[in-house]
Amino acid sequence: MAMDATIDYLQSNLTIKLGSLLTLPSKFLTRLRRIDEILDHDLVAQVEVAQPPPPAPERLRFELRAMPGLFGFPTSGYALGLLIMTLLMNRIQHIVVPPRRSMVYRLTRSRRSIFHAIFYSIFPVDLSSTLYRIALFLPSLYLLLKSTFLLFIIILQVFDVFPSVNIGWLQGLGEWAAQKEMSDICWFIYKAVCLALVFEALTRGLEGINNANATPFNIFGYALLLHTYSDPMTHVNGYSPSRPDVNVLLSMFFPLCHLSLIHFLAINKKWSQWRLVPSSIFAFANIIHFMIVFYHDPLSYPRLNFVPRLLESALLVITVLTLLLNALTQVLLEGNISRPMFGHARSLAPKWDEDFAIVLLRLGTASLEATNVAGLGNEVGTVALGDSALEIDQQRRKDSKQNSNEGFVEISSTGVTSLTHPRVRRGTRKTAGGFAREIKRVKASRNKEATWFNHELLREVKHFGESLFDFIRGLVRLALWFVWYRWKGIILRSQPRSQPLEGVRGQSTENDAIDSEEVTDRIYDLFIRGEPVSDDEVDYVPTQEAEMSESSDQDSEQEDELEDQEEEQGSETVGLFKDLLSDTASTSISPGPVLYAHMSTSNASPMTRMRYNRLVTHPESYQVANTTHKEDTWNDFVQEKRRLACRLLNILALVVGKVLKDSQESTYLRILMLPLMKK
Repeated sequence: MAMDATIDYLQSNLTIKLGSLLTLPSKFLTRLRRIDEILDHDLVAQVEVAQPPPPAPERLRFELRAMPGLFGFPTSGYALGLLIMTLLMNRIQHIVVPPRRSMVYRLTRSRRSIFHAIFYSIFPVDLSSTLYRIALFLPSLYLLLKSTFLLFIIILQVFDVFPSVNIGWLQGLGEWAAQKEMSDICWFIYKAVCLALVFEALTRGLEGINNANATPFNIFGYALLLHTYSDPMTHVNGYSPSRPDVNVLLSMFFPLCHLSLIHFLAINKKWSQWRLVPSSIFAFANIIHFMIVFYHDPLSYPRLNFVPRLLESALLVITVLTLLLNALTQVLLEGNISRPMFGHARSLAPKWDEDFAIVLLRLGTASLEATNVAGLGNEVGTVALGDSALEIDQQRRKDSKQNSNEGFVEISSTGVTSLTHPRVRRGTRKTAGGFAREIKRVKASRNKEATWFNHELLREVKHFGESLFDFIRGLVRLALWFVWYRWKGIILRSQPRSQPLEGVRGQSTENDAIDSEEVTDRIYDLFIRGEPVSDDEVDYVPTQEAEMSESSDQDSEQEDELEDQEEEQGSETVGLFKDLLSDTASTSISPGPVLYAHMSTSNASPMTRMRYNRLVTHPESYQVANTTHKEDTWNDFVQEKRRLACRLLNILALVVGKVLKDSQESTYLRILMLPLMKK
């Protein structure tokens, strides 16, 4: 029992001591509570000082509005505007087209009354007139300029650079812009942009211009940007009313200013085609602004425009890098830039009526394709073409050669764009005349858009330059030739009846026809005067080429055949005139038997009086000739072979004479070959 009492005492004593150790004194707890009260009082005072004043009743709607959620944009007025714009642009593109009747027909219709006179004095509208275009674009242009000016003043106010001078109208302008809500400003800008795009599409449709190169304004992205930053929750500047960041305002300002400038240029039809320069200026401004913000503070740039600007910057860097490397390679290896930079220069060249985004996309794609097929990527295997493909290729080449001399007319939807006259023969610039100018080929082409260079004009200038160069070269050669002959003292003999021939081997067909007519006229004059006609009446007049070079080479076989045909025609003409001059043919032979003999003969040559006289005096030879027609054919063949053999022997004698270099031995050789030539 005593032992149990001792244990209980020890346990109770230990509990009391532990309690005294673990229990804090009351004074310490009181001090801790006072410290907490002091800290809470200071925190409440700081919160009350930092808390803004309570909002006014008219501002409660902004405090209660939340950040645009998932369905904020589809249920807003911007989405409804996009739906209306889609419907309008689609209907304008498919319905608004120019009429087929000309403007002259529309302007010269009858005016039956005063109302018609007034109505037709205004309509139809001449879209080429600047006055009509100003009246058409005036509403949208006014809204665009007002929106641009308002946004520009707000940017100056956010930058704190708006002038604060004591000028009444300037202060009133600043107050007018400062009291505008950002939501109202964004909605006003959106309405102006939509109206401008509708009027531009309507005008291009009335003019019949293809909308492929229209202003590629991203209306969806711009509407989403305006809707997002029209809410005060996205603003960082605590003005009254609040404004978004200045980088957001610049992202809104550059596209709006670009569209305003394009719309202003549209008041003149000629100016409306100059889209490349203003679009390039504002595109570079956008890219430079993006690079500066991306380098200093990338989080302040609007996320909606981050990806498009990044792609534009990448395409621009790739295009410039490809251009520089290609130019450097050509300069280092060839010494000049002779090959195009991006491939086909005419199709890739920027056009004046295109937007910078389209040009950059096309050039960037060409640069990527050019670098994609470099090096071993150019290696390809052999491609086997079938017979049909080869025949098609040969037929195409044959048709192109045949049609190279033919003229053709090239037409498009606007009318005739080019006309090429037929040529006399291939390789010459001389056009044909008379019925040979008939156009048999019509080539359809698309409307040619304005480019950096007018390729048709350059081609015509090139042709003019070539013709001018040939003319100057001919004048120089003529002057040198004249000076040379005067210095040598050579007097050229003039040909009285025939024009001097050029020192060219091939003569034109017209000159040959004129010379043959002159020879026939001379023979006919001799026949009229009653003088004897022979083959030697026409004296040989040496040409300039014969005087300058007496020892020339032999002509080709075709030229020899042409000369033989001309000699045969001349001898036949002389024979006809001799028949007319012969007394026997004119007195003893009546025309009836001669005509009958001419109609019944089977010979290809005509039955003249001389032949008829021979037929009457020596009928045996003609009977034998008629009965043995095959023998005559064989004799003609033998005579032809002998004639060719004589020519070969003559050429052989000339060659042997040149080899021996002795004219006397050559003469002896000809004398020895004379019997063979006679056979």
